[in-house]
Amino acid sequence: GKLKQQFLNSGTYRVLLGNQDYAESLTTAEWLRDSMNKARAIDLSVIATGYFKAMEQLLFALIRLRTPSFNENSNLGNYAHYYKDHLNQLMRKDVDNATKCYVREAIFKYKDLRNGYLHKHNIHDPLKICEIRSATYLLMYLVLGCHELSHTDLISLGLPDEVSKNGFQKLCEYIYFHR
Repeated sequence: GKLKQQFLNSGTYRVLLGNQDYAESLTTAEWLRDSMNKARAIDLSVIATGYFKAMEQLLFALIRLRTPSFNENSNLGNYAHYYKDHLNQLMRKDVDNATKCYVREAIFKYKDLRNGYLHKHNIHDPLKICEIRSATYLLMYLVLGCHELSHTDLISLGLPDEVSKNGFQKLCEYIYFHR
């Protein structure tokens, strides 16, 4: 309900279509997944890296809204612990505590997923890429749906100016532009 309202109905998802690094990384991962969809006997880790990088960049940008001095050399593990320690300052007041805790745990699970795939073997199974992609979009939905975000925050996060087109049209245009 509340997360969907902020993410979809209020258009917070549009920051993923903007000009920030995480939007570019996400678009690149999508393009690579589409381009390499039928490839066989190659390492697909580069696609996974794009999704993980986009999520890491988004978390960094969200944290920097509240803590401008946050270290640029931090990683997903640091972000997960930051969320754990500052959950109530980062999340909307109208979101219940159980949901906030679920988001916190989802960040830690995502960190473990990233470490499990990027620190071991090459990825050859496209289903693993689908798993990583799904986990990325789910976590993006959770953090953008739960985060306390003002209009100024959304502008800082690269919210595109266009409001007359629907989200699907904007996504198509953005992906087409970057192809």
